[in-house]
Amino acid sequence: MATAMALLRLAALAGAVALLLPGAAEARILLSLDDFGAVGDGIADDTQALVDAWTAACASTNGHVVIHVPAGRSYQIWPVTLAGPCRDEIMI
Repeated sequence: MATAMALLRLAALAGAVALLLPGAAEARILLSLDDFGAVGDGIADDTQALVDAWTAACASTNGHVVIHVPAGRSYQIWPVTLAGPCRDEIMI
């Protein structure tokens, strides 16, 4: 009985957290520019890495996607159009 009550309290707490933190229960996928071949040295052209990350994110059906640009690096990105339609929300 005590175990059942503890599980019930835990479920209630999880539900409250999900309500208070929008998106907490949603699946998120993190894609880093570095995973797509970006160098991040401020010299190399990293445009294709961004395009490839966007293409992968746009095709994803597993939840909201975040394209991560690591801090402390300089990415050389030339003008490019990133367009959909995408299957889910993407955040850079």
